[in-house]
Amino acid sequence: MLTRLLEIHVAYQYYIRLIFLQLYVHWWDFSVSIPELMQSLNHLVVSGKVLALGISDTPAWVVTKANEYARNHGLRQFSVYQGRWNASIRDLEREIIPMCREEGMGIVPWGVLGGGAFKTEEQRQKATSGGRKVEPTENDIKVSRALESVAVRKNTIITNVAQAYVSSKSTYVFPLVGCRTVQHLKDNIDALSVHLNDEDIKEIDGAAPFDLGFPGNFLAPTYHLTGDVKPVFALAMGGTMDYVADPKPFSRE
Repeated sequence: MLTRLLEIHVAYQYYIRLIFLQLYVHWWDFSVSIPELMQSLNHLVVSGKVLALGISDTPAWVVTKANEYARNHGLRQFSVYQGRWNASIRDLEREIIPMCREEGMGIVPWGVLGGGAFKTEEQRQKATSGGRKVEPTENDIKVSRALESVAVRKNTIITNVAQAYVSSKSTYVFPLVGCRTVQHLKDNIDALSVHLNDEDIKEIDGAAPFDLGFPGNFLAPTYHLTGDVKPVFALAMGGTMDYVADPKPFSRE
């Protein structure tokens, strides 16, 4: 991980041919202090070599603490988070996405297409050659069926629905997807025009179980993404409470 000033400087020199960088801390190694990290990164920002800071594959508490330190010391904060998130692997929804919403950070999910695990029944039967070989989990198969069902209604392909799914669940989501062919590139562009509604999202969410975990499932199990919060049970005994829902992404119908 690029944490110490010397390591960051050496890495920057490798890309010196660029006018400026958008710099990511690629993953957290549990060995550096928050002050050292943020001071080192900010050194490149104030020197004009880096415009924006991002971080990926890092616990929510680390990112929150780092941004709080940056705010308190007049340093550049992390503005985007990159992590694994798709319709089958939804761990990011527990702490990371609510954190990004509160910190005003963009979300760059990787693995959006399930690493090739999201396929229609016909595609699985054909077992086409080429590409990444992925043995689907039981959840992958269940989610694929839900994605295929939505894709049929939307007159599109399953991978486009998989991309639209993450883009429809939170604000400022920018899926990180790759392509091996020109057709893949065209499909990725077409995915931008696919819009899902609440029922589509519920169908995909309901395809496989997801445990929000404590304390989320104890306090407000519906709030983590939808903003459809119901009062904490102890407060509900005292009366009716109204909440203002969080903004929905532009791509949501």
